[in-house]
Amino acid sequence: IIYEFSSPGIGFGAVLGGISLLLALLSFQIIPINMAGLLLILLGVVLMFLDIWVSSFGILTVGGVISFILGSLTLYDIQKFPIGLSKSLILGAALSTGGFFVFAIGSVVKIQFKKVTTGKEGMRGLTGEARSILKPSGEICVRGEIWKRISQSGTIYPGDPVEVEKVEGNTLRVSKLGQEV
Repeated sequence: IIYEFSSPGIGFGAVLGGISLLLALLSFQIIPINMAGLLLILLGVVLMFLDIWVSSFGILTVGGVISFILGSLTLYDIQKFPIGLSKSLILGAALSTGGFFVFAIGSVVKIQFKKVTTGKEGMRGLTGEARSILKPSGEICVRGEIWKRISQSGTIYPGDPVEVEKVEGNTLRVSKLGQEV
């Protein structure tokens, strides 16, 4: 934990330190077994939730699943109570919870790399149609909107398909579709 505070990184020190601290408290009999199990489960859930907002490349989720499994295994004192949780139940719950968080994190990462669809950045690369002769300026229709435009590829006639290259205020710089600038 001190390592993570002294040189913050992607969370490896915090995960390993948190699990190790709780296991040390358990082994030194400072906290009872069922309390250690509950704290490890809570640590696992917190780590998995943190991985949604912190870019740790899945380290927090893996640490959360490990903490969840260790906490579930130490939830009951087997010497006092002859009952416990089924190992298949523990594994199923840990894998389904971890799978959910991997899916959630994967969705967040996929959205980050998605093409921009609004604003000036979203106009670039769209296709439209010339409404008047563009020599070099005129009007075009893009997404049902009429825009002033400046042609970068010579004369463009009404009905010709055009591609938006750049947005400058309310004017689009376009080129004839299929032509390079």
